[in-house]
Amino acid sequence: MRRGVRFPAWYLLLVAVFGILSGCQSLRDLQRFAIHHHAVLTEAPGVELRLPPSDSSFRYFFH
Repeated sequence: MRRGVRFPAWYLLLVAVFGILSGCQSLRDLQRFAIHHHAVLTEAPGVELRLPPSDSSFRYFFH
């Protein structure tokens, strides 16, 4: 059974790169960055995502 939201890999990579360039050093920092900049990060590439990715989304992506 599928649970949760599925994020495109390119979107997670985009958020991670921008977050790391902004000084994020942990998965929680990336989550905070994604929450804080959610409107801009979804508007610019035209992605329709209701929720920003969580730290566990980044953890699964990097695993």
